[in-house]
Amino acid sequence: MASSETQAGGRDGQAPTPAQCYQWHCALIEREVNWIQNRMSWFGASQGLFFAAYGLFFRNLGKEADEALGALAQLVLLVIPLMGLLLSCLIMVGLKAAAKAIAAYNQSWKSQKALFSETVNARFPEIRTDRRVRVYGQLASLGVCALFFLAWLIIFVATAVSLWS
Repeated sequence: MASSETQAGGRDGQAPTPAQCYQWHCALIEREVNWIQNRMSWFGASQGLFFAAYGLFFRNLGKEADEALGALAQLVLLVIPLMGLLLSCLIMVGLKAAAKAIAAYNQSWKSQKALFSETVNARFPEIRTDRRVRVYGQLASLGVCALFFLAWLIIFVATAVSLWS
């Protein structure tokens, strides 16, 4: 694994230039943002599959003639919402981890930027926006996860009550 200086653009043991440090930190943050987008894309696709599977099993549950298959279908009707709940939680954790990583990269840039002169620092804009704007941006993805979590929780409870009553 290369040292952080090499990753930031320094060559042959030389310290990286301020521009290389800035580009490196921006690239790290961009990578985390791309991971957030990938997580949300896969989350949406998987939730669609879970809802489709749940709907198919729910619709066909009454049509099962074999009791063993009926019991298996009932089990699947409980497992699918649990998987939806678990995936929602995991995605929320991943989103929070990405936000923490972005904050750490920003802090790393600020500490490196403090080592440069004022004239050099004036050339580089802030990497991150205002906290309020960041919170609003995170609300969208975390809100979607929370809504799916709530939906699956309601479905799980309703299914469990109907199957055991």
